[in-house]
Amino acid sequence: MSDDDLVTACPNCDDTKIWARETKTPEFRCEVCGATFDEPVERRPKDPAYIAMSDPEAPSERYERVKDALRAAAADGIHHARSTRIANYAEALNARAVGQLLGKCGVAEGVVSVRTRNTSYVLWRIEVGEAVDE
Repeated sequence: MSDDDLVTACPNCDDTKIWARETKTPEFRCEVCGATFDEPVERRPKDPAYIAMSDPEAPSERYERVKDALRAAAADGIHHARSTRIANYAEALNARAVGQLLGKCGVAEGVVSVRTRNTSYVLWRIEVGEAVDE
């Protein structure tokens, strides 16, 4: 991970929801704990989705794990599921990573389609067939 991948965080609570203030000092304020400070700390991201999507493994290898998860879910009789449920079958991938891979690769390959799109989630229709079994 390079220095470009570091995030700024509150030195008090370690959350990344900090704001630079233009008219008050100290310059920074944390939205979570309310602490004010001159300089934030830098650290590696803790977001599992970021870690999953930035790991050195090729996206195609992660997508193969998602296809395996879809096969397992279909074998359990699941035909419609959110990314969170599919992620339970996917080794070392969280719901966000699964959703990104399904949206990018799964729809294009015809492995899944969108049954319902909501502001907070997508309900995927699992279409296990020749595309998944290849």
